[in-house]
Amino acid sequence: MGFSPLPDAFGRLALLLAAAQVPPLALALADSDAPAARGFALGAACALFFGGVLALAGRGGRSRLGPGETLVLAVAGWGLAGLLAAVPFVLSDAAPNFARAIVEAVSGVTATGLSVIDSLDSTPRGIVLWRAMLQWMGGAATLV
Repeated sequence: MGFSPLPDAFGRLALLLAAAQVPPLALALADSDAPAARGFALGAACALFFGGVLALAGRGGRSRLGPGETLVLAVAGWGLAGLLAAVPFVLSDAAPNFARAIVEAVSGVTATGLSVIDSLDSTPRGIVLWRAMLQWMGGAATLV
């Protein structure tokens, strides 16, 4: 019996979120939107750091998840994804505080569609793309 594969799975999830922030970062840079670009760069760096640490911590563990570990991965994975996905919202000033940023991110990764951003018309395009990508990833995760 080896170590639990959960740290590796959480690490891969965080690394996926780090990679997913590259297109919105590129759009923010193309639009010369410094706050959004800073939010995506720091958000991707944060997710990359935590993903790398968790993936390294999970090396050498079992390769298969048990039924209980699968349930923990589903529930805690949505929580972890919501926390990491909220970083660009709060650092780009799209959400006025971290609580609203978490609500925005969690509504994306759970594909509920709720938005607490006051005006999407005046929201930077990189943030709108990030919201759309979170909704897509949340929908795909729900189907899987």
